[in-house]
Amino acid sequence: MNRTPRTLNRVLLGLLGLLCVAAGAHLVLVCLVPAYAGWVKGALAEVDASLLTLMDDTRSPGRDASWLWLGLAVLAAVVLVLLVVWALVQGRGRVTLFSREAVREGEGRGVVEIAAAVPEQLLRQALTQRPDVLRVSISAWDQPGEAAGLRIKLQPRAGADPLRLVEDVDALVETLDERLGLRGPVVLELVSGARARLASAERVR
Repeated sequence: MNRTPRTLNRVLLGLLGLLCVAAGAHLVLVCLVPAYAGWVKGALAEVDASLLTLMDDTRSPGRDASWLWLGLAVLAAVVLVLLVVWALVQGRGRVTLFSREAVREGEGRGVVEIAAAVPEQLLRQALTQRPDVLRVSISAWDQPGEAAGLRIKLQPRAGADPLRLVEDVDALVETLDERLGLRGPVVLELVSGARARLASAERVR
């Protein structure tokens, strides 16, 4: 659970995939179809001539270089900044702090902080000991409120009772809330995979 722009990422990956497919098809046609290769060669010659003409027309007074190189450098810098920003927003929302509460006056001074690793490790320790669970992944995510949210991702063993597993996890979360004195949203996700299908198919009792 984070604020990673998944839709934007999928759109960008889809466009990149289409570009790669188009480039591969172009190379195949160049290698296998002589007529297409001849047309591409002629088109590239025209583009090259147009670029040379453009460079000559955009030369700065008293200089041999075109100002288009400066424009390309600025464009490359803008693209680099956008890529850095895009990389920074990936995974945004995950936190390492579960809660932070200032001590009220009369009870002392200071701030009580609970790291996200505390509830994560407590839940992971309880869940990894279950015979009907193959893999556990727990992470905290930022949300407005007293405590961060928890995302619990479980991979049950083949034949496990999902309803019973959900009820047991709910009981564990309730106990955790009582012990910590905090209550945050919890998202439980049950996933399947090759490991679960290849594991023992005997139903857990």
